[in-house]
Amino acid sequence: QIIPTDETPGAAWAHVVKFIDRQLVYHYQQHLSLYREGLAALQASALAQHRSDFAALPFDAQTLMVVALEKGE
Repeated sequence: QIIPTDETPGAAWAHVVKFIDRQLVYHYQQHLSLYREGLAALQASALAQHRSDFAALPFDAQTLMVVALEKGE
């Protein structure tokens, strides 16, 4: 979902995961538990709604779940 790779480099190429990890270890350490809880809840919701891991869902299904999350649904 974060800048997927297509004909141009995406987030993996830009090391976005490493950047997020570093931020959660240093500058935003107070949010680490909340971040982990949110990811676990998103995964549980994907399993309940789609019987699939969030990461294995098609891009459009992932997007709908993230939009619903942003709306507090």
